[in-house]
Amino acid sequence: MNTRTISKICGFLYLSTVLAFLANNLFLKEQLIDAKNISITYQLLAPNAFHYLLSVSIDFLAMVSVMALAFSLYAILRPVHLYLALLALGLRIGEVVLQAGAKIPDYLLLTLSQSAISSGGGTAELDALGQMLIAGSNQAVWLSSDLGACDESHDLSRLRFAGCS
Repeated sequence: MNTRTISKICGFLYLSTVLAFLANNLFLKEQLIDAKNISITYQLLAPNAFHYLLSVSIDFLAMVSVMALAFSLYAILRPVHLYLALLALGLRIGEVVLQAGAKIPDYLLLTLSQSAISSGGGTAELDALGQMLIAGSNQAVWLSSDLGACDESHDLSRLRFAGCS
């Protein structure tokens, strides 16, 4: 395959990834998660489990697209500079791994919302856990976007992890 064909594939993969993440976050996930009031989130998630799982599935498809993009960019960059190509590939793989890890709290939040609704309402412990899952998922996504973009406008120091000062 020549460089022009690979470049077209990269452009298509990049646009499909951006559109998948935007559509998912603007139309599906945004309507189901209220970060300020976890009780509303529970009430929205429990009856709309299919839409929430569809949202998570779209995220996974976008991650597959990011991996394909990473290998396509590697094929383009390898003739220019091998170590630059390997660095770009490694950062994109790191991005996908962190985004996949960020999906674990999403599944737990769905299970937690169904438990809270079936038990007749969330307790203080369930509410605190739900808030923590939403915050943890968001921090993992920020970290993965910082790794994938890798430019000076992203600052990893804004993240605060438990037990770290």
